[in-house]
Amino acid sequence: MFTIAKLTAQDAPAYRALMLEAYAQPGDAFTSTAEERAALPLSWWAQRAAAADGSGLALGAWVDNTLVGSVALEFSSRAKTRHRAHLVGMYVQPAHQGQGMARALMQAALAEAAARPGVRWVTLTVTEGNARAQRLYESCGFRVFGLEPEAICTDRACLGKVQMGCPLDLPPPAPRAAQPVLLRPAVAGDATALAALAARCFHDTYAADNRPEDLWAYITAHFHPAQQQAELADPALRTWLAEEGDRLVGFAQLAWGGELPAAVTQDRPVALHRFYVTREQQGAGLAGRLMTAIRQEAAQAGAGHLWLSVWERNARAIAFYRKCGFDAVGHTTFEVGADRQRDWVMVGPTGG
Repeated sequence: MFTIAKLTAQDAPAYRALMLEAYAQPGDAFTSTAEERAALPLSWWAQRAAAADGSGLALGAWVDNTLVGSVALEFSSRAKTRHRAHLVGMYVQPAHQGQGMARALMQAALAEAAARPGVRWVTLTVTEGNARAQRLYESCGFRVFGLEPEAICTDRACLGKVQMGCPLDLPPPAPRAAQPVLLRPAVAGDATALAALAARCFHDTYAADNRPEDLWAYITAHFHPAQQQAELADPALRTWLAEEGDRLVGFAQLAWGGELPAAVTQDRPVALHRFYVTREQQGAGLAGRLMTAIRQEAAQAGAGHLWLSVWERNARAIAFYRKCGFDAVGHTTFEVGADRQRDWVMVGPTGG
């Protein structure tokens, strides 16, 4: 069992020790380093734990009188930003993870923010690629509203910070009831929703392994509503959507014409230009259904084979395509921003 409670200035030594442990953990979850924070006086930690002027507070998770987790809130006194609180320093010791402690800390922090007069939003940032933390925040009502490219740089890599916010004047989203996923051809009115879906899927698939500036250069060039509107009007392209209720959860696109890789020698080939399903739908059978639908579309249009290119480091996608009967026949290049990458070229039958 654990207890969640607001920290006091007297908890500063325990709070400091816990957070220095957090900053020293592998990975880049935090912007600050252990060395930077260790140099700060104990009075700084007391102020962060329980600011005398009301500008901040920290909550702790306690097990047998030992502080094992914490999160902090920062409040603004400025006239134009005092409606927002910023959440920082979320950490639970590895030995105590998986017990609901992180969620309890988050819920307590949101309750504290909601109790502060005039506060309507809580914001936070999460290091790009930290999918586990982002899922926790999303389950607590936070939603992504932006990304700061190259927010942190180390000798290993430069990473962005995903910006998230939770409105306090709205109830947190209720769990979505399972709804049937329908497959249908895209129409002109789908352009805006399709652009958002494509940007989200591309980001979720490749953010952890690409530089933010390259990733966003590709997304902004290819996945905006005007571009999707043009593609939906192009007779050389055919797009199918997977729709769950009022939201899109996957799409596939065929492309006729264009340059054919030399390795593709099969009869009547057509490109499977794009193929994505959302993370929530992966492993649920939707990808197989979507592949069947797009194969039927290609066969009815007279194609004998599908060909595609897939990044050589995208092991999950490669395994799926092989399961669907695609074989690797060669390589090609694919540019994500300024990064030229090597893709496998794969070919499979349409079934027609």
